[in-house]
Amino acid sequence: MRCHEAKKRIDAGDLDDAALAEHLHQCAACSRLAEAERQLTCSLQHAAQATPSVATPFPQLRQRIELATAGTQRKERHIMSEISHQVRIHPRLSTGLALAVLVFLFTTLVPFSYQRISGYDATIAYAGITEEIQREKVEKALESIGQNNVKVSVEQTGENTSYQLKGFASEAEALQAVLALEMQTGTKGQSRIRPILENVSASLYAQVIDGVKSVKDESTEGKTDQEVERDIAAKLLAAGLLSPKVKVTTDADGMRKAIADSYIPLKSGQDSVAIGIMCDMSHDGEIRLRISTYDSTNTMKTGMEPGKKGR
Repeated sequence: MRCHEAKKRIDAGDLDDAALAEHLHQCAACSRLAEAERQLTCSLQHAAQATPSVATPFPQLRQRIELATAGTQRKERHIMSEISHQVRIHPRLSTGLALAVLVFLFTTLVPFSYQRISGYDATIAYAGITEEIQREKVEKALESIGQNNVKVSVEQTGENTSYQLKGFASEAEALQAVLALEMQTGTKGQSRIRPILENVSASLYAQVIDGVKSVKDESTEGKTDQEVERDIAAKLLAAGLLSPKVKVTTDADGMRKAIADSYIPLKSGQDSVAIGIMCDMSHDGEIRLRISTYDSTNTMKTGMEPGKKGR
């Protein structure tokens, strides 16, 4: 007997045929098909003999649902009625709520134009140097500190040579490039790092969020305070802050607190700028930084002005 003839007999339910039994003993595929057919037949017979369960009447089901949701509906109606009652007996409350809604919509929806820093450029001028350093050497010096996407241009005016470096993501990267180029030339030039400002239109809420830096350490659990200090300092360096000093403490309740500060040296005869960082560490290890800069007269400055450092 061939397989196609055996499949026909299996589909017909003739599983007790002697010739089919002999073929199933020799063919594993047909044997599996016959076994599946037997199991299906037994399941259908069992389902036909089983006593059907009594369905829950629809009125009873509806009553159960209404009883289950009655408590929630009463609570919602109580809250809404209480709010309506308070608004009726306190007319000023409705005015305050309306003003709060208007302020919320104003701060989140109405766009305003403002400036933010999109990057940094650096300029290094050498007086009395007429021999131009090859662009390949400058790019090689930048590659040695991992800055491969910086655009380099050279400008010569008489006995002065000026190098312009563009495309830094942070002030720390620009300062590193300046130091690398000074090591390449062997001469300390007059350098200037300036921020690139772009005009952005966004709501007041977006402006506030844009002005707050956050550094998140996702693996603070199980670490000591000293290990967390090192992790935060590394992330602050990556965010563009130089020489951060971080202090992490854990109180008796297990709450960690972090304090950080940093100092950035300025050129052109100016004093260093002190960066005060207010840290608030939450349970998930997130550090939100609110940064203020102070000049030598302890006058607080906000934002970033051309030619100034720190934010």
